[in-house]
Amino acid sequence: MGMQAAGGGGGLQSEINVTPMV
Repeated sequence: MGMQAAGGGGGLQSEINVTPMV
């Protein structure tokens, strides 16, 4: 959930919080 969004580099803080893959 949101992993794809974070992986794509959306830059959503909420997404990064859920997936600390930065």
